[in-house]
Amino acid sequence: MTELLALPSALGVALSPMALVTLVLLLRSRRARGAAGGLLFGWALGVVIVLAVVGFFAVVLPPDRDAAASARGTIHVVAGVLLLLLALRAWWARPRDADEPEPPTWLRGADSATFGLGFALGFFQSALNPKNLLLLIAAGLAIAAEPDRPIGPLLALVALIAVVASLALVVVLVIGDARRERLRMWLVRRGWAVTAAVSTIVGAVLVLAGLLGA
Repeated sequence: MTELLALPSALGVALSPMALVTLVLLLRSRRARGAAGGLLFGWALGVVIVLAVVGFFAVVLPPDRDAAASARGTIHVVAGVLLLLLALRAWWARPRDADEPEPPTWLRGADSATFGLGFALGFFQSALNPKNLLLLIAAGLAIAAEPDRPIGPLLALVALIAVVASLALVVVLVIGDARRERLRMWLVRRGWAVTAAVSTIVGAVLVLAGLLGA
């Protein structure tokens, strides 16, 4: 089933180190509940919107099933190659010393974040992050492979992908403060390795699937 390609893509979205670090910081803010809720809502909405946009533009694929499958395969290969390049970039830009890297400038106001800022951070990191955008494009194409799917199963599949893509964030919510802080420190130092590993594995899967016409 072609839609099975959407699951590794959704898992790859879930494993987003910077989003997890952002959530940990928001949970330490003065308005933790609102800011964290905003991030989760923005994150899930970003996933759904990208899937919807990909599904909308999938109608321009050739009407012939073989030609459409070939076009999807080409896009999968391109997305996979770009993910492999992102993995290489993550490895190349990895921290070279033992000091904790400085957080991005857009995270320095996290201690006073509101629902709106949390929402913007969540949406940005799910829908506009290059790795996640490529993964969601691949997932959307996998869903669109069956154009005659009834609306009920289609919405259920989109919801499933959004849930899977949010699993790691939910885990961060339910673990204790001490574990969250240890996770944050580890991700700050080793997040590049997570990004590189996820991009390499899913990128290779997409290239192989595209070449095999899956």
